[in-house]
Amino acid sequence: MNKNSFSIGNTTLIFRAEDEITEHINYLLRNHRVCLTEKSEYFVDVIIYCGDFEKDTFDLKQITISEYLCNIASNFKENKPQRFYYLVLLKIILQVLSPLSYVSVHGTLVHSEELGSLLFIGNSGGGKSTLATSWLDQGYSIMGDDMIFIDKNGDCFPLLRDLHIESSLAYKFSNLLNLPACEVYMPGYTKLGYDWVKYHSDLVLMKTKLPNYIIESNISNSGISYISVINDISEKQAILSNLNEHSKSNNLSDILIEAIMTKHFTKIYWSSDIWEYKKRHFGFIHDSFSSQH
Repeated sequence: MNKNSFSIGNTTLIFRAEDEITEHINYLLRNHRVCLTEKSEYFVDVIIYCGDFEKDTFDLKQITISEYLCNIASNFKENKPQRFYYLVLLKIILQVLSPLSYVSVHGTLVHSEELGSLLFIGNSGGGKSTLATSWLDQGYSIMGDDMIFIDKNGDCFPLLRDLHIESSLAYKFSNLLNLPACEVYMPGYTKLGYDWVKYHSDLVLMKTKLPNYIIESNISNSGISYISVINDISEKQAILSNLNEHSKSNNLSDILIEAIMTKHFTKIYWSSDIWEYKKRHFGFIHDSFSSQH
């Protein structure tokens, strides 16, 4: 078996697997190999065995707090790394980090010197990936467009993957290097897989404190983008509940909930006019926030 180490946040994951599975993991977590493991707080071993199981079988068992055994079907050896990511690797990462007090949030985290960090949550199709792509295209830092981890101290870390860019919008992002050469991230899907870390490594945000703005991202067909500031406690709690629903590991701790409730809560509804704004999504948010202060 091959042994390879990857760092996510303050945790080093050590995977042991056969050649074909190791190739998948090395490709999918390639951007997490550069972190310095000696700074990790936790070390976790994951042993993956391929066997004569029913197709797509996935079974993960925790042996100790720092050791897991995963049995998977041999069909995962096929040269389909993205399929392996969603059906196996992502599930392993979420289950392994959960007992270590990490909360995983389906969301997008972006940053700029002018606005600081902003955490966007919401349902799939709510415009989070387009926002992240637009933010990057304008030269500002992002943590990714899909998965953010928050630890017990309120520090945020990414799970880096390719940006998923709707192919019909790709022509709008002329500042993204080599985007025209990209292909769909998985057969049968329309979104392109863009290795943004490779081409824009200077804009990768690897760690930040819990942002001051928690924003629910939505799509509107009205033709006019707008912001709705949330001051009512019950509405904040509703968004917090939504955040909890989108967490794919531990529920939010009481301490983290208390910290989040002190932040600014906002809903943004993106519409077709967003492309007319100078600097697009960034410009819209910058102007909207400036007018509120």
